[in-house]
Amino acid sequence: MAITFIGATESDSGQTTTPALPSGLQEGDLVFFGAGSDNTQTQVPTGWTGLNKGNNQSIAPAGNTDSRGMLCYKVMGATPDTSISINSASVNWVSCAFRGVDVDNAPFLNHTSAIATNNAGMPDCPSVTPDDTSRDNWIVIYGMLDDDERDDVSPPTGYTAIGDGDLGGDGTTMAAYRANITATENPPQFGGGGTDEWDSYSVIIKPALANPTITDVDTDETIGVTQTNVVITGTLFEAAQGTGKVEISPNNTYAAGGLVLQSIDSWSDTSIQFDVVRTGLSTGTVYVWVTNNEGNQNETAFPVTLVGNTPTITDVDGDNALTVGQTNIVLTGTNFESAQGTGKLEISASASYGTGLVLQSIDSWSNTSIQFDLDRTGLSVGTLYLYVTNNDGVVSAARPFTLNAITPVINTAPATIFGDTTGATIGGTGFDATETGLAKLELGSAASYGASTIKVEQTVTSWSDTSLTFDVVRGALSTGTVYAYVTNLDGGISSGESITLSSVVPTVATLDGDGGAQNAELTVGDTGVIVTGTDFRAVQNSGKVEIANNATYAAASVKNTQSVTSWSNTSITFNVDNSAGLSEGTNYVFVTNGTGEVS
Repeated sequence: MAITFIGATESDSGQTTTPALPSGLQEGDLVFFGAGSDNTQTQVPTGWTGLNKGNNQSIAPAGNTDSRGMLCYKVMGATPDTSISINSASVNWVSCAFRGVDVDNAPFLNHTSAIATNNAGMPDCPSVTPDDTSRDNWIVIYGMLDDDERDDVSPPTGYTAIGDGDLGGDGTTMAAYRANITATENPPQFGGGGTDEWDSYSVIIKPALANPTITDVDTDETIGVTQTNVVITGTLFEAAQGTGKVEISPNNTYAAGGLVLQSIDSWSDTSIQFDVVRTGLSTGTVYVWVTNNEGNQNETAFPVTLVGNTPTITDVDGDNALTVGQTNIVLTGTNFESAQGTGKLEISASASYGTGLVLQSIDSWSNTSIQFDLDRTGLSVGTLYLYVTNNDGVVSAARPFTLNAITPVINTAPATIFGDTTGATIGGTGFDATETGLAKLELGSAASYGASTIKVEQTVTSWSDTSLTFDVVRGALSTGTVYAYVTNLDGGISSGESITLSSVVPTVATLDGDGGAQNAELTVGDTGVIVTGTDFRAVQNSGKVEIANNATYAAASVKNTQSVTSWSNTSITFNVDNSAGLSEGTNYVFVTNGTGEVS
């Protein structure tokens, strides 16, 4: 902010103890009042600050009572003064006012003074050096000429006259100013024909620094919670940091507090670089405050968005593969944040965050590692995606991994089964709780699942994670060694468990073709024909009675299945109702029992 000259008043208007001050004064204006007299000691008025030797003492040396100059100043308050009260009307004076002076930061002025005796001539003001050469300082000079009333006063070369007050024969007070003082200034002498003793003052005033203005923070007004080398651009930060600082607050007024001091890397009048110190700040909208070396802050809060760091998953349990039901899984990466807070870990079948998310159970959490137990609720095996959300609500990119099914293990199985065995039990682990999805029990023809060219699914009557009960379905399996395979709901397949599938060949003993006549003559349409024997098996299952045209079952070209009306291990009753292709004469009855063996 530049200094401006407001106006001046002087004593040419007549004698008074209440000289008028310049008009149009505002709060913060700096007003000087300088007075001189031949015989009257002018004292510093109440509320004003004197620049001479002590507030009520002349700067003249001891014993010299002719020199009685006095210079004082006052910063105007909310209701600016319009006049000043002095102790005598018999003085000559000049008052002047300036606006834009840095009156809020002491010292806002520095001064020197001088005296001359023995008819030295016109006042010659002493040299003075500004304490801040980076500013456009101004110099204000005053001279008080004893006894000699002069009308020919002129300001020193290069200076602008403020005024010269004279009053009768009591002397002359004169004042002038000059702008842009950035080094030691040695003012030239006032012009005029004065020849008496004098007092003089040289006062440097420095301009108020306007409040800093922030125009940009890191280009996009978005900063990370641990970001370094953040650049603030603006104006009036001042060339040197000094006591300057950068603070971030959740509040949009500086007085509201919550300020977090930032770590400064570099500082200039238009640019500051700093590293973010987050302490206690939440993500979202926060406000940046710059305080310059003069203690001024930006008047308007500068909002920025504080964002959390994006989590990155670098590894999932060492091999990026998990197994259904797995616990103590370790996820590694960066920017998970040291405390979980509202952080979470989720798994989805989608490569885009937001759908089908299953929240996981966390065991431990750090900035670079998360341990959890897998919850696969509703998720299928195969490729899935992990997402980490940290305490700042920032979600990682999708991390693909493979979810593998548990491999079932058969621990116990029956040593021997028959084609009609029911209620057989297989025990083990990893079967899953229910027979859903891909779950099934099969008997295969080979010791490996893939090599089994025949696989017959069994009828399961009860299913749990550790036990299955089933009824044997022989299908196309041959008797001898077969292998049990459990597939769980996720498609995990056990190793084959060997079981002996036993054969029991049925034997036909008698055939009652006449309903009790005990002969083997059958007529098409006969009913209630009884065949007796052994090892028909108690339950028919796939058992059947057939009439064939050859004594060797395999060689028969016609095998007609008849309707069975009752079945037991030793007796079968059937009707002759299928004679297609058979010739009259000798034919042969064959019984296939419940285990699939033929008599």
